[in-house]
Amino acid sequence: YTDGLLALQHFLNKRTVKDPPTFVLVRLAELVLNGNCFSFNGKHYIQKRGVAMGSCFGPSYACLFMLYQEELIFSSFQGTKPEFYVRYIDDGFGAMSGSRDELLQFIDFVKNFNPAIQYTHEISEITLPFLDISTKVDGDRISTSIYTKPTDSHCYLQYESSHPTRMKDSIPYSQLLRVRRICSDDTDFRNQARILCDYFRKRGYPRNVTGKALAKLCQCQELI
Repeated sequence: YTDGLLALQHFLNKRTVKDPPTFVLVRLAELVLNGNCFSFNGKHYIQKRGVAMGSCFGPSYACLFMLYQEELIFSSFQGTKPEFYVRYIDDGFGAMSGSRDELLQFIDFVKNFNPAIQYTHEISEITLPFLDISTKVDGDRISTSIYTKPTDSHCYLQYESSHPTRMKDSIPYSQLLRVRRICSDDTDFRNQARILCDYFRKRGYPRNVTGKALAKLCQCQELI
């Protein structure tokens, strides 16, 4: 936990108002990290590395730890670095205009920077997935579409499930809204919306429910 606590201390010291004091918050974090006990098959265990799954502290701790590592990496690497880089918790995405060899040198440096972090990477000059987004170089811009993992079974809540109708009717709209926000091209959005509506209909959703969701979202009557 040493690197993680150093990361917390680093960012807590940047606060303009240091109340409560940094050492108090770091000590409390240490208790959370070192006090995760659980039992399995009649035996008691204590977690020695990482943070407990489901802990409210976990996402913030992971984000600060990764940000701290990134600051150290970018400040210490002397070669060509990505001009663009973003991250969501522990998934990173970047772009670089250097050669492939220069990119591989940077990746190799990152992978060996901290042995506690195991990185995987994927390189492409055209398209890459990032979370549930498929990114593609399209002329002088980046276009985005939906990315679905091959293992995704699209097991949305069955419409016959004993849940409030209003809640079930809201699910297609929320998922179509996600598609609308991700798809940068209108034609692609229409195609992805049709595919998504087909998945919902296979789960028993009436056509009028998916149709109303589409109409509410984009007024595309031809998709109903």
